[in-house]
Amino acid sequence: MKRDMDFVRDLLIKIADEDIDGIDLEDEKVIYHLEMLHTQGFVKGVIVDSTMDGMFCLWHSPRLTWDGNEFLDTIRPKGVWEKIKAVANEKGVGLTLESIAKIGSGVLSALLTDRLGSLA
Repeated sequence: MKRDMDFVRDLLIKIADEDIDGIDLEDEKVIYHLEMLHTQGFVKGVIVDSTMDGMFCLWHSPRLTWDGNEFLDTIRPKGVWEKIKAVANEKGVGLTLESIAKIGSGVLSALLTDRLGSLA
């Protein structure tokens, strides 16, 4: 399965907003991405394991960690997220945590510079 950063963003938003009722813990895509988010240290309260029959996922009070919140704060605004993806695509760079952080930093700096300039 291929990592889907739009899906990752959506999962993080749902967990942060405590809107998890519609997340299907039997869906292979959900399990795959939750395992990565847990391994990366972005979510707590999630257990992903495998059996002879395949992967399974359980959770109890899923929540974002500090790092998960920091990452989501960068990519949560739809306009910023779309700009990050556009810059990555334009530069031929994959959407990795490192590239998202660097591009996101640049996008946020540009937005703040524009905003602060208009206040002067």
